[in-house]
Amino acid sequence: MKTLDLHTAADLLHMHPSTVLAKARAGDIPAAKPGKAWVFIDDDLIAYLRGLYTAPRQDASELKKEAVWSSSLKKPDQTTGITNSALTERLYIEALAPKTNGRRKKSPTKPERMPTTLPRPATGRAGLGKKPS
Repeated sequence: MKTLDLHTAADLLHMHPSTVLAKARAGDIPAAKPGKAWVFIDDDLIAYLRGLYTAPRQDASELKKEAVWSSSLKKPDQTTGITNSALTERLYIEALAPKTNGRRKKSPTKPERMPTTLPRPATGRAGLGKKPS
């Protein structure tokens, strides 16, 4: 087990140091900051990389074989998944978070503006706004 600084960890992960730093701050990559500098453990970074592996693709012949199995002859379950607990926790939080973009949408219609001056009451006989003489 060796400890690594930010740049060495970035070289190991084949990422830019600012990306590694952002992921460490977010808790995606296991790291600690005991003082002014971030410290990474090589075994933890290797485990993080292994957690990013994708499942191998199956070809059509394997899928047909799986369909032939009867209910009494089930294959044993294979347990696969993320081994990094910080990454697992973040993924659960993101999955359970409400889907909002954080900004309110503008109203599709504009509200009518109130008139700045009130209309004058009609005066005169015909109500045409003429003053009586």
